[in-house]
Order: sequence, then structure tokens, then C-alpha cells
Amino acid sequence: MTMHNFRKTWRIWALTTLMVWTLFGCSRCNRREEPLVGLDSPNPAVSGQTGDDGSALTTRPGRPGELIEELEIVYFDYDSDRLDGTDQAALERNAAWMRDNADVQILIEGHCDERGTDEYNYNLGERRANAVLGYLRELGVPNTLATRSYGETRPAVEGHNESAWSMNRRVQFSSYAD
Repeated sequence: MTMHNFRKTWRIWALTTLMVWTLFGCSRCNRREEPLVGLDSPNPAVSGQTGDDGSALTTRPGRPGELIEELEIVYFDYDSDRLDGTDQAALERNAAWMRDNADVQILIEGHCDERGTDEYNYNLGERRANAVLGYLRELGVPNTLATRSYGETRPAVEGHNESAWSMNRRVQFSSYAD
């Protein structure tokens, strides 16, 4: 192979690689993400404000789809749906609130970080939500509870590092209506 043929072959290979990477390798880079419901517009009914008569506003969740701020978010280890002692303690506190507010319908949302395929993350988010649901049922929570996995589509924190990923591997709670 002459030097001229080598350079020509190398250029073709480089251009082909660049085109493939541009078309497929960056498919996650430009993905449009849905914002998290309730994080950027806090519910005034749970923000500690007072009403016109000076009494505290109710701590009931507002519109369906809003996060229930009184309930603690449960965070998970990488590629795990296991509840550790810290998670169980948080869920026990959440269960107490749920028993006091038994008429509130609660959606248990499973979330993942961006690593893994969409299908895998959807299934992992579902397993996380179901693990929380099972533990809350063991604690005797009477509320109407439902689960939903958002996989990696609703990150709480944007970023491509462990500090962002650790905040995105979570289960959080929102209100819903039939």
C-alpha cells in the first residue's frame, strides 16, 4: 500500500467514523427532557405561608401532579432497588404522614440516572417504585397508592457525573386524581 492510498483510506475511515458518531453517538446529547413536575413552581399550600386570617395554610398537596413536599425523597445506589436502613426510616416517617392524610391519592414515581438503556432504566424505575410501595404496604399505609416509572426522562439534576446521577436515582411522591 502506497502512502497516497494509506492517507486516502485513513481519511475515508475518519469521515465515516465522524458521521456515524454524529448521527448515533450523540443521540442522548440533544434529547429534550421534560421538567420535573412541581420543583420549579412550589405549591404555595405547602410553603409555610399564612392565609388572610393569619392561620397557616394547609399542608395538603395542591393540584394533581405536584410533588408532596412533606414526603421525603428516597435515594438509591447505582443499579439498585434495595431499601437500606436510612431509606426505611424515611419511609416510616412518610407512612406516618400518609396515615394522617389517608384521603390523599399518592403517585410513587421511580426515577433513574442517564446511564443504561431507556428500557432498562424504565424497568429499574418501576422496580424502585414497587419496592417503596411494598414497604409502605407492610407499614399499613391506607392511602390509594399508584406507581409509575419515568426511567431517566425526568432528571432532578442535569449533569453527567456522580453527584448529578446520585440525585437522579430516586423515588419521589406526587398527588394524583382519578
